[in-house]
Amino acid sequence: MADSSRFQVAPTSGVGGFQRLASQNLPAPLSSFVGREREIAAVGELIGAHRLVTITGPGGAGKTRLALEVAARLAAEQADGPWWVDLADLANPALLAARVIRSTGRPVQLDDEGRDQLMQRLSARAALLLLDNCEHLVPAVAGFVDELLRAGSQARVLATSRIPLDVEGEAAWPIPALDLPPSMGEHACTDEEDLSSHASSRLFLERARQARPGLRIDGEAAADIVDICRRLDGLPLALELAAARCRSLHVSQLRRSLAGSLDLLSGGQRTGTSRLQTMQASIDWSHNQLTEGERVLLRRLAAFANGFTLEDAQPVVSAAGLDPALVLDALDTLVSHSLVRFDDGINGAARYRLLEVVRQYATRRLRDAEEEQSIRDRHTQRYEALARTLGPRLESDWNEAVFVRMSADVDNIERAIETLCESGDHARAAVMLWDTQHLWGLVRPAAADLIISRLVEQPELNAALRARMHVVRATVGSDAGAMSTAFRSAAAAVPLAESAGDELATARAHVLQAALLTMAEADSAGPMLRAAIEQCDKAGDQTGAGLGRVWLGVCVTIFQGSASRGAPLIEEALNQPSVRTNPGLAAWAHCVLAEMHAEHGALGSAVEEAEQTEALLQRIARVLPIGAEGFLRTSVPGSVAALVRGYAAILQDQPPLPGVDLEAVSLRAAVDGYPLAGYLYRFLRGLDQLRTRNPAGALADFEIAERLADEAGGWFAANTRMVGAFAALSVGDPSTAATWLGRVDADQLTTTMLRARFRVIRADLALRHGDAAAAEREAHLELEAAAAEGIAHETAQLLEVLARVTDDDGRPVEAVRLASAAARARAERNLRLGPPGHLDPVHRMLSRARTDLGEELFETYWQQGASLDLEQAVAYARRSRGERRRPVCGWDSLTPTELQVVRLVAAGHTNPQIATQLFVSRETVKTHLRSVFAKLDVRTRAQVAAVAVGHKGG
Repeated sequence: MADSSRFQVAPTSGVGGFQRLASQNLPAPLSSFVGREREIAAVGELIGAHRLVTITGPGGAGKTRLALEVAARLAAEQADGPWWVDLADLANPALLAARVIRSTGRPVQLDDEGRDQLMQRLSARAALLLLDNCEHLVPAVAGFVDELLRAGSQARVLATSRIPLDVEGEAAWPIPALDLPPSMGEHACTDEEDLSSHASSRLFLERARQARPGLRIDGEAAADIVDICRRLDGLPLALELAAARCRSLHVSQLRRSLAGSLDLLSGGQRTGTSRLQTMQASIDWSHNQLTEGERVLLRRLAAFANGFTLEDAQPVVSAAGLDPALVLDALDTLVSHSLVRFDDGINGAARYRLLEVVRQYATRRLRDAEEEQSIRDRHTQRYEALARTLGPRLESDWNEAVFVRMSADVDNIERAIETLCESGDHARAAVMLWDTQHLWGLVRPAAADLIISRLVEQPELNAALRARMHVVRATVGSDAGAMSTAFRSAAAAVPLAESAGDELATARAHVLQAALLTMAEADSAGPMLRAAIEQCDKAGDQTGAGLGRVWLGVCVTIFQGSASRGAPLIEEALNQPSVRTNPGLAAWAHCVLAEMHAEHGALGSAVEEAEQTEALLQRIARVLPIGAEGFLRTSVPGSVAALVRGYAAILQDQPPLPGVDLEAVSLRAAVDGYPLAGYLYRFLRGLDQLRTRNPAGALADFEIAERLADEAGGWFAANTRMVGAFAALSVGDPSTAATWLGRVDADQLTTTMLRARFRVIRADLALRHGDAAAAEREAHLELEAAAAEGIAHETAQLLEVLARVTDDDGRPVEAVRLASAAARARAERNLRLGPPGHLDPVHRMLSRARTDLGEELFETYWQQGASLDLEQAVAYARRSRGERRRPVCGWDSLTPTELQVVRLVAAGHTNPQIATQLFVSRETVKTHLRSVFAKLDVRTRAQVAAVAVGHKGG
């Protein structure tokens, strides 16, 4: 804040021997001023351009503090003032001039002549007058200001009021809420540093520390504070009163208690203005300025949740005591009194909203008037009609205007459904949920799931409605990535819908059941999907048919692992109007293409398709009233696109999604009902831990991801367990790797990519246990299939396994050629990285071969391998396979790894020391020694050393 030496009050003459210190009387600040730099600049510019600027806003919005800060920063530019005139406790408007005279220290009489002198002096000296808290004296203040401004062209006025003064030339400036911290997304707050970058959370944190100096902030507390700030709409007084409660409440308790925040938000500073010691008193102050009709309107608006339009408000609030013709004027007054907020909305759809604390206040007034039930019933009828009219238009085709309307009112729709459930009218609630089914998975899946859980248990629901509720749950679940729940719901819907003769619900249930079966039984799901698509076409369900066509492409491309057959199906789906014109379905199709390209190592194409996916989702996100960034991150196509971009970056040794807190996004997505997104971001974080050589951290992430994968689907669980095995191998722990791999259900290995990964790990484990023959068998089981399907990354890994096998067999030339061919495949696709547990042994093998062969020969064989493309390399590996050339016993039967063990034993190393040098476990060393003892026909380490001494190089 400005220099406090300027905030001194002094008499205007030498009375009592005191001299004037400064021609202003701004009060010294008693607490820190937080944020508002943009607002200070904006108001400062307005004062430079207008002679009257009024900062408007609700009680507790920080109008006085902002005005004082602006005035303090302008003080050095003023010939006279700034003069602060606090009108909060002035009840008699006739005493306004006297209050100004006293505040400015002008020695004039309190008569008409003295008033004229005051006007002339303030104007002549270009005074800046700060008239604070004007709302209860608006007519008197307006008259005074108008007279002052007309008395000369020099004086300027900065006023604060809950209501504009409506004086000619006035620039009314509504004070915005303090900057709110985001609840999720790439900038989500996870610690104290993040909280301090947003004014509302910084203010809360500072005031909470004043109440409890030892307050500690961890990730959970940071999330609680974010929620508190957002629930209180960034209102400074509410935040300060809430923060004061931290002296006796943990922030998590405080967050849970905010449902009754009016009771909680009390206990302000005893020396402060009484109306600012509680939020109740602050709102009472505004309420008392209203007419009876305006009070009726305010309390009835409490029925709305998070905003409304004028068209929706009129039929709801226009009951006894409020003429429909007066609603607009009364609403305008509430806006001008800062009790209702107005904004242009999306696409010019004007909306109004009560701050949460005002809504709670109005709810109490509604109950006191015994109108709550009747107004809630009218509210329900309004949004039931909206759902019935607009919902089917989203069912038949994508309609942006309809989606804008319904997504803006999702809270009102949810409240209406809750009202019906509370009144026992479950059938109407079920119909309303069916009509709005395409909304919930995109914006509120967790809420929909809770409602459906309640509805399907109601005995009065007939089979048709019960079937439709299961279809809705399957639709919402698939949209949100809760694939296991969605599949169970679709399966439950089929017999119910068929028994009820509901053709539409039956067709949609069959499509969803077949679609969600793809992740477990892709071969069976394909024919089922084709049949379900025909069923939808016959039922006239173009949305269901389009969904089925996209999922058929998903089934064949990803879960059957055939890009050559699947990609044309995706393109065919995109050519269908029901898919092409629907950005959500089209985004699904493009994210599948992105994943397909990533699996084939075509990273450039993968990223292009991911970006196309995100561009389509932006069409939906840009019209969401709130949570646009969260939607982009957590929708199924959005999270898959993020995974693909992140995975591509990791393979090129770059951090994934720079600036995104992957852990925070994963946690929030899981809490908000998007389990697939929760899984994918956690999985991506584990991959990045491997990239940065933190396998222990990666294992911890994969353990969490494995739990999340159970809801996302079995395919994801299998993949996670295999990558967990890779992470265990990275720390030289084949036992833990085998445990991870043992949890893989063979039935979940539905694609060539998964099977190839599985074989890579089994081959690696076999090599670590000294069984090169088994490793060779494992690698060849999927090598040709992976190459034929174009799965470049896994094909390269299988070649690298075979390079180690041939090296183990004493064929370093072939080993170098195979490793070089794999390196070429990686380089051509910019696949710089792979699992450290897999690549590290390859690098050690090549280092050894370079030493044994010599630099020149090594480079010759390396260039020979590099001349092979992937298909030629696979053919070379196949030709190289045959009877192992090494004897079964004697010195020449020892593998290169066993020779290393022998040399280290001869040098006197212990098993733990050998394990450290070879980057293997102690159990692996024991396995190698047992093999050495058997091949050399010896029983002790001393005998091994003696045999080694007898051989050159031993």
